[in-house]
Amino acid sequence: MQSFYEELVSHGILKPLTAPVEGMVVREGSRNYVAPQGISSVVKYYLEQSGADVSYEQQILQLQGDIVNKSPEIGPSVVVHTTVTFGSEHLDSDPAEVQQIILSHLQRIVPSLPEPSSIKCQRWRYSQVTRAVPNCPGQMILHTQPLLICGGDGFTRSNFDGCIESAMSLAQAVKPHLQQFQSQAAKLPLDLL
Repeated sequence: MQSFYEELVSHGILKPLTAPVEGMVVREGSRNYVAPQGISSVVKYYLEQSGADVSYEQQILQLQGDIVNKSPEIGPSVVVHTTVTFGSEHLDSDPAEVQQIILSHLQRIVPSLPEPSSIKCQRWRYSQVTRAVPNCPGQMILHTQPLLICGGDGFTRSNFDGCIESAMSLAQAVKPHLQQFQSQAAKLPLDLL
């Protein structure tokens, strides 16, 4: 796993985390990183390394938004993400109550934060892995003809190591099917969701 981190750090995709994170559990011997250009830069890096001919903006779901129409008077947004433990403990609590707990804590951490013009509290029931899919070492083959495989940290554990572990497992699961893919590759576009 360490070689993945070293490669990404050497290319400036990841940098060591230097700022404190409220509530972060620090384990002895572990190192934490950030992706200054966003986590999508990791995916883009590996897609470039693969040599794959990827067609962007061809997704099944064309997600839309009004971000480009917002006026210059609107200030920046702040995203507050809670811990897995907090999320698990408050999963079935009243959203307004949970929002107030989070806002009160945020006010203590950043007292100079201005009053927000709007707040959206989103419950992420499936954003953190508390129990990985059992008996699936990093991936699950759903169908063989055509090949459909699910993967991600939901099949391992909720961190970057879990994502790498799943990706390696996915690659091993796909290898036996590569010959079939190669004969069909010229016929099919690659769509990313």
